[in-house]
Amino acid sequence: MFGSLFRILRPVRLIKRKAITAGLFGGDRKWLVLGGIVFVAGKVKALFGFGEPEPVYIEEIKAGQRLVVAHAEPRKRRRR
Repeated sequence: MFGSLFRILRPVRLIKRKAITAGLFGGDRKWLVLGGIVFVAGKVKALFGFGEPEPVYIEEIKAGQRLVVAHAEPRKRRRR
């Protein structure tokens, strides 16, 4: 339940939005610094690829069975 609630709320997006409105346009220095930290952390994460990918499907195979591995295209915003 908490995983789905965390995904729905998306705290990073909420922090970024608040940082832009209150920090960049509102002049609140604390939100501006926090937004900068979150932005830089996201770029570092994307650059170095932190985080392990989650398995999509797991099943044991027996002798004589085939295993086909296919890579799905990443979802883009326009295709969601």
